[in-house]
Amino acid sequence: MPGVSTNLVRRTGALTQAQGEQTALARRSNDEPKYYDVSFLKPPVWKWEIASYFFFGGLSGGAYLIGQMAEHFGEGEQEDIAKIASYVSLGALLPCPPLLIKDLGDPKRFHHMLRVWKPTTPMNLGSWTLTAFGGAATLFAARQWAMDRSETGRPLLDVLAAIIRAADGPIEAITGIAGIPLAMLFSGYTGVLISCTANPLWCKNPWLGPLFTASGISAAAGAISLALTAAGHDPDGPAHRAIEQIDTAATVGELVCLGGFLKHAGPGARPMTRGKYAKRLYIGVGALVAGEVIKRLPLSGGARKAASIVTAGIAIGSAFSLKWSITYAGHEAAKNPRLARHVSRPRTPAQEPMLSHGRPARPLLSSPDRGDGPASRYSATT
Repeated sequence: MPGVSTNLVRRTGALTQAQGEQTALARRSNDEPKYYDVSFLKPPVWKWEIASYFFFGGLSGGAYLIGQMAEHFGEGEQEDIAKIASYVSLGALLPCPPLLIKDLGDPKRFHHMLRVWKPTTPMNLGSWTLTAFGGAATLFAARQWAMDRSETGRPLLDVLAAIIRAADGPIEAITGIAGIPLAMLFSGYTGVLISCTANPLWCKNPWLGPLFTASGISAAAGAISLALTAAGHDPDGPAHRAIEQIDTAATVGELVCLGGFLKHAGPGARPMTRGKYAKRLYIGVGALVAGEVIKRLPLSGGARKAASIVTAGIAIGSAFSLKWSITYAGHEAAKNPRLARHVSRPRTPAQEPMLSHGRPARPLLSSPDRGDGPASRYSATT
């Protein structure tokens, strides 16, 4: 029966091919991401421009605060801190508008932000703060320049310095009364801004604002210390000692706020504590501790000067690394579906919606980790 045999072989081959296609299709289906393998959050589009803006903004605001403290409470050599801090503050501020505008993509967008006043929106408040603080920082640096300037035979600059000295009282009032709150706001508003997002690493974290402020003051102390060294100040002099004390206080505050930030973020902090940015985090923390140890070594002369330069560089580098890591770790956190679902849940039983009889209401769409339904896509983005 050759015909029957051939037909049977053909059917068997067709059946085997169909089974193979079904197996391949099932394997391909298993390899594709499922509903719960895809995060419902989009990662932020921020890149190096915003990370750098966070750093320079904090440094500028921190330097302004240090300069104002030195102007009002400093004596002798410590008064030189005010002049150097004003220049550091203005110098760190200059890159901020170009960085922000580059991230926005169109200069008109920054202008349009200033067409309305909406302080409840962190981005609008930040645009106005940047503009107002820019004026205060410019006046502060101009006043220090004019007070330190003598006649040079350049009529235009001499007249400008004379005008600024004649208006010293109003300028001092503006840079103190208005400038100090603006500097505090400018150095920390970026932390508040990102805490208003749905990103699992940043969402509703009250420690981000104080962390960014403390980090900015620490970086500013390091930059001022380097400038004092370049200007020839004695590393054991009162100016350097005052800056080191400010740096120590800011470092302690930064470490405390960092611990509070990581604890409050909980599982959302995994991209920083266990991911590829963990090394930067731990190296930065270790460097800050090492810097405080170096300050207390019994050194003198050239060794003391070298130690001062090293500790200042540590403060600046750690601040930049922290802002960079927090920005880019947010990308990894948003891509993680588990973290995205976690941040959408109420943090404590007290935050659960309550029924009339006092028991927590069961959410309409709950998490698959509890085995009672699909995760809510809406709650994590609102």
